[in-house]
Amino acid sequence: MKYNQPYGATDDAPYVNGDPSIGRAGSIPPAASIEHPQREIVTMISKNKLTPNENDLMQLVKASVLNIAAYGDDTGSTNHISIALDPAMDGYVKGTLLKIKVANTNSGPVDVNVNGLGIKPLRTVTFGELAAETISAGAIIGIAYDGVQWQLVFNGGAGGGSGEAGQTGATGLTGPQGPAGPAGAQGPAGPQGPAGPMGAMGPQGPAGTFPTTKYAIGSFVVAVNWNVDITSSCWAYGPQSNAASLGSQFLVPGTWQYICYVGSLAYGDGNPLSLFQRIA
Repeated sequence: MKYNQPYGATDDAPYVNGDPSIGRAGSIPPAASIEHPQREIVTMISKNKLTPNENDLMQLVKASVLNIAAYGDDTGSTNHISIALDPAMDGYVKGTLLKIKVANTNSGPVDVNVNGLGIKPLRTVTFGELAAETISAGAIIGIAYDGVQWQLVFNGGAGGGSGEAGQTGATGLTGPQGPAGPAGAQGPAGPQGPAGPMGAMGPQGPAGTFPTTKYAIGSFVVAVNWNVDITSSCWAYGPQSNAASLGSQFLVPGTWQYICYVGSLAYGDGNPLSLFQRIA
């Protein structure tokens, strides 16, 4: 149906009321402006299996609720749905919603052909292929066209196969912390640490006793003397000697002979260290 402008007016011109006071004639409605709306409304009522009744002014609303014009009985073969709507669709339009009574239980992927407009695949709402026995013979299903394919938006099949798995739900809350596990094995010993600081020097020990029996004839000792002249007095950590004059200064009885100079004492006034040998 299209808009019918007043008789003799330009396309899409509005209707105006006549007004004798200003000499304006009212619009003349053409026959189509009265006939066409009535026929379209009556067709809407009839195609939805209602009988037009001049005493029921709610039939257009009832026809909208029934929407039987969007229903078709499947006349196709297994996995290939085919329906003929009355009135026929002029083409596939995105958003179209149809109801179909299925003729055969599917055994795999399904396609649909409406009014011979062309075969389009039927998918789940997550765009997957239909598994076997998703739709059952005699079931009424709802399909919607998304511009590329039909989607199975509801399925009234009894005893049909399992549908496609739904999406995974959100992760649940973390549970309480479990008890502590047993202690692990002892690890290997670590590397040795650096040496500690040197301890303080201990107290001086008691004076020792000179071992007189150790120094037999022929023994050597290192002694401290005031100079390398063996005729001067001298003393020693060990036995000391001056064969000519020391006499009572010997720490070990006997006669000791100067052998050689061996070094200098590291404290005091640098007294020389000499090597002596007992000869008698």
